Amino acid sequence: MKRNIVEVDTFLRMYELDDELKRNYLQINGLDSMQRHELDTLNSLFKQLSPFLKSSQKNGYFLDKSIKCGIQEQFDVLRFSGDSVINIELKYKIPKYGISGIFNQLQRHEHLLKNICETVQTFCYIFDSNMLYQLTDSKKLKEIRIADLATSICDDYVEENLLEHIDSSNILISPYSEPQKFIESKYFLSDEQRDIVEKLISDNNQLNAITGGPGTGKSLVLFELAKRYLEQGNKVLFIFSAKFEDSDFDSYFSFDFKAIKDVEINHVIPKYDIILVDEAQRLRESQIKSLLDSKKIIFAVDHRQVLRFTEEKLSIEKLLRGNEAVTLYELTEKVRADKELSSFIQNFFDCHSKVQAEEFTKVNAVYFDSDIDARTFIEKMALNENYVPIELTEYKKYNWSKPSEIYRTRISNCSKNQFEVIGREYNKVLVVIDDKAKYDENGKLIIPQKNYDYIELNGLFEAMTRVRENLLLVFVRNKNLFIKTGELLNLKSSTKERENIRNLLTVSQKLEENLIAEGTLKKNEYVVTNRKIRAQMGNFIKK
Repeated sequence: MKRNIVEVDTFLRMYELDDELKRNYLQINGLDSMQRHELDTLNSLFKQLSPFLKSSQKNGYFLDKSIKCGIQEQFDVLRFSGDSVINIELKYKIPKYGISGIFNQLQRHEHLLKNICETVQTFCYIFDSNMLYQLTDSKKLKEIRIADLATSICDDYVEENLLEHIDSSNILISPYSEPQKFIESKYFLSDEQRDIVEKLISDNNQLNAITGGPGTGKSLVLFELAKRYLEQGNKVLFIFSAKFEDSDFDSYFSFDFKAIKDVEINHVIPKYDIILVDEAQRLRESQIKSLLDSKKIIFAVDHRQVLRFTEEKLSIEKLLRGNEAVTLYELTEKVRADKELSSFIQNFFDCHSKVQAEEFTKVNAVYFDSDIDARTFIEKMALNENYVPIELTEYKKYNWSKPSEIYRTRISNCSKNQFEVIGREYNKVLVVIDDKAKYDENGKLIIPQKNYDYIELNGLFEAMTRVRENLLLVFVRNKNLFIKTGELLNLKSSTKERENIRNLLTVSQKLEENLIAEGTLKKNEYVVTNRKIRAQMGNFIKK
């Protein structure tokens, strides 16, 4: 029996032992992160289940496993067998979102697990009521007996956590990038997202705003609302407040979809029952004032994603928060949040960040001295490896009395700019960073502004947070930042190396103290070579 795979009777026996033995068993099997109430709930379930199981059914259980490919979803109990999987969720009592919350969770898990297994069965056990539920094929929650659960468990099992093989491209969707997947309902909402949708559908508030940072799923919530309002017979307009070039995009949907530049606000407001506005932080003051006269309007806004100084100064989110007539809904949970990529991006923008070091296997960096070489590489990566190149917006300052001043030029014509990728996500992202970016004395990334209308640092953050799977940074004539990025990418291995050296120093010091205590080595007798080595090792640790 492999470590981290639980056998029912062994768990039950260990759970009856004293706390020290129990704690050791949990640590050996990677279960020490489970809460006491979760373990009590599992113990109760296994006690009732064990008599109904054959010995071959009692092994192969993975506990407290999470998806690690860009979304945050945890599974309490999993058992894989051939091309099938059983998932059992454990609840000490009815959760915050009630039975409907359990139903939504099991639906999400079924959707996710179907990416790796043909047959998926999901269950939920509630400790305080001793109730067991199953999500049926007809998408209903059905109360069942413990014996029914036992008959669903196969004799054979797979000694591998297949969650690790889930492909994030199959489960994370952006309606802007993959409208067909949205139409086919190949997505899921978190409990928090679904709760906001239900509240907005049932409430009659005229003015509403959804706030939340990148990756919290504001756009997906708006698209879900558009679909739901349409099903109720409402006339719906979805406004995208940024650049949008796909002229065929609205053909996917039954509701009207328009970019803000194509909307004559005063003419359209009377025609629609519901107006949804995405990326509202990019609206102009005149637009926001006109839209407030709608029958019912819902804005999705994030002040951290403003890209122009005029947007930052106007601060649409602040205006909405300050309006007592506006009902605010806040998304706080990141749905699209690859831990490794998020950790790197935070460390990159603040190299003194306390964010825990990761093995940054999804991030790479290259350096070029010339635009020509960089252009060749960028276009090769786009063509051969399907990277989406993103560069900060090209900008020229026109002056009638003298030649135009070029502040920034685009290196490759195949690159998108930060405005073109708003709201979108890509599996592979290539970001170009020129010689204007640097770190200040506090380790914060800065891009000194000069005759440029856009907030470059925000634009760079917007570009990098579009990534799902692989991030490639192309540094052009920025040797210092490239070298610093190399240090960040090797942060964990360097930390591990320092820790190993620190341990060696401790052992060396202890050995010397023991030799002195035994009289083998006199106190004033030094081995010069060893002392020099120790000094060098100590200096390395301080770096």
